[in-house]
Amino acid sequence: MFFFIADGYKYTRDRKKYALRLLIFACLTQPFDWLIFKPIYGWWTSNVIFTLFFGLLSIIAWESRFAPWKRILLVVLCVCATVLIYSDWMIFGVLFILFLHIFRDRPRTRAIVYSVLITVHTLLNLSSLGKVQTSKLILYMFVMLAAFIAAYCCMTIFYNGKKGRHPVFAKWFFYVFYPVHYFIIFIAGTGLYK
Repeated sequence: MFFFIADGYKYTRDRKKYALRLLIFACLTQPFDWLIFKPIYGWWTSNVIFTLFFGLLSIIAWESRFAPWKRILLVVLCVCATVLIYSDWMIFGVLFILFLHIFRDRPRTRAIVYSVLITVHTLLNLSSLGKVQTSKLILYMFVMLAAFIAAYCCMTIFYNGKKGRHPVFAKWFFYVFYPVHYFIIFIAGTGLYK
């Protein structure tokens, strides 16, 4: 998802509409996110589409004509916004999106930065030691690490930078996927616990 935002910035015709579309779908997805996560985290969490939105805003800020210090400040504000609303992937989501954009034409640097972010994110999970069963935590960290590596390989090795056969369907599928899959998880979970 982070790669799609970074790549989408490059291809979209209207960045303001792109950002507005992300914000609208983030808001539409939020009630479905609460259905799943409110019992665990309470009301103070936000879905990942908010993170994608702030990631896009960070690219827009980075590419603006503002002075460098203002661009950096705007990026920091985007990162802080994800922390403030306790958005999924918070700090890391915005940084992944921004760095995938900044280093898109420098694959070696992009791979290094991506690896550093993955490593820091994974190591931060160690703070859960003692709170979560160790074997579950190690399995979770291993799965996340493998998923990040697989995602990076898919977006750098298998993606040719061209639109697929059905770009309009693909675009709207990803917007609709989040609220629908949350709703399906909620229904399945409700059925299991009856």
